[in-house]
Amino acid sequence: MRVARKNMHMKWKMAVISAGLFACGIFTTHPALATPPMDARSLLTPVQVSSVLGFSAKPGHMVQSDETECDWPMISLAKMNSKDTKVVEVKILGADGWALLAPAAATETPLAGIGDKAFYGGDSDLMALYVKKGNVQFYVSVRGFPLDQIKEKEKRLAKDALAKL
Repeated sequence: MRVARKNMHMKWKMAVISAGLFACGIFTTHPALATPPMDARSLLTPVQVSSVLGFSAKPGHMVQSDETECDWPMISLAKMNSKDTKVVEVKILGADGWALLAPAAATETPLAGIGDKAFYGGDSDLMALYVKKGNVQFYVSVRGFPLDQIKEKEKRLAKDALAKL
């Protein structure tokens, strides 16, 4: 009788431990294991882009049939090369793309509080904020504003995008 009770108690303990481990596995996610998004349009909404830029944004569109890159133009696509054109661009980078940035990342000042790693790259005409969180890497680029505004807008949009990861 005593052995049977001991076995029953041990089975009960194992069942509780197993259930706890199972629940932890189901109800927790590890960002490093998350599948990177493939559609850049999923990272930002027109409402988020409009809010940050102060203009009504149209839905994002893929760039050259590449779902990993998306633009939110503020005017017609025909005028996108104008320096005054307001544009947001998001590009999801693969691991190889991020590896190519390693030399630039080493020389740039890291930006705290955005993902696991973030830094600005480029010059005043083509500034972009490069962000990495877990195994997801992307950049956000804003054009058509003064440099100090560009950096602030890129930061806000990057935080919006990170909230979806």
